[in-house]
Amino acid sequence: MIAQMTCTLITQTINIAEYLSHIGLLILTGLGFIVYFLYRFRSDCEKMKKMMLDLFNGQPLND
Repeated sequence: MIAQMTCTLITQTINIAEYLSHIGLLILTGLGFIVYFLYRFRSDCEKMKKMMLDLFNGQPLND
């Protein structure tokens, strides 16, 4: 009886740990994508700013 309860407890603990690790992976993946897109967006913003400055200054656009 006690052995069966211990076995059940261990199995449930393993299941919970597996579930939490999946959630952790999803969160990490999501954060990775967010950081990547923010970085891409920032570099695009810099390019756009430079392009606008070049336009307003009347200089030829060269990228």
